Amino acid sequence: MGNGTKNEDSLIIVRGAGDLATGVIYALWMAGYPVIALEVAQPTAIRHAVAISEAVYDGSAVVEGMEGILANSTEEALQIISSGKVAVMVDPDGSFIRTLQPTVVVDAILAKRNLGTHHDMAPLTIALGPGFVAGSAEADSAEPGSSELGSAEPENAEAAAESMSARSIADVDVVIETMRGHNLGRLILSGSALPNTGVPGSIAGHAADRVMHTTTAGVFRCVRAIGDSVNKGDVIAFVETEKGERVPVEATLTGILRGILRDGTIVPVHMKAADIDPRPDQRQNCFTISDKSRSIGNSVLMAIEAWRSGRLRR
Repeated sequence: MGNGTKNEDSLIIVRGAGDLATGVIYALWMAGYPVIALEVAQPTAIRHAVAISEAVYDGSAVVEGMEGILANSTEEALQIISSGKVAVMVDPDGSFIRTLQPTVVVDAILAKRNLGTHHDMAPLTIALGPGFVAGSAEADSAEPGSSELGSAEPENAEAAAESMSARSIADVDVVIETMRGHNLGRLILSGSALPNTGVPGSIAGHAADRVMHTTTAGVFRCVRAIGDSVNKGDVIAFVETEKGERVPVEATLTGILRGILRDGTIVPVHMKAADIDPRPDQRQNCFTISDKSRSIGNSVLMAIEAWRSGRLRR
């Protein structure tokens, strides 16, 4: 294919192009796979400095040397990937998947629930995190967290049963564990990832308090930018309501603004709006793919290579 792309017959479609999805896309792109990313019309990535979903707004986005370019048709998308770049398309329902017939589909939406990804989309289907059941398309008795290549044991039997109660038939071939800890990146071939706790990963002893949410609906207006140093109580943004009020969003702790919604985003109440890293010397990390994203991306790549080698059978 040229431009370092060696797997031209193995098109991979990734549903989602936020910061975690970008880590996956980067791993695949570096390995020489042609990748098309599908996004919503108005992406809301907090860490948008390292998300190729920004191509939806700006026409293109570059993350660590990888360029994503917005495509308005499947023909245009195929031209973009033929040049060794990543194509980004607005297609939240995955309607282009049937037309493009990819070898692999990766659900990296991270919605904590399945928004429509299923076995029939590609010869190999992979999903990130909770909300999916891995196994054969006919499986009806998969155990959460079980796997031939490795497993993430559920915290307790009740949590395991709850994660399986909504669905008895497997959605995808492989689920990747996304919860930080010993099992991060584990390939799950039968069952589900650990349930979502709703608590962000801890950084320097801070977890829930490092993430800010909106307290009202309206239009998000940034006051500060990603990479800025902020003190606890600083106003980092406002939400403009329909009544013309400007409701402030304040920093919950002192540190570096690791992520913040794009200016002009339409927000509901209690939407994740910003993320602070309490370590003042970690500003450079705001502009590179995270360790978690790299781990998950490498796991997706491993799953694909295991499948191609015959070690992972559908």
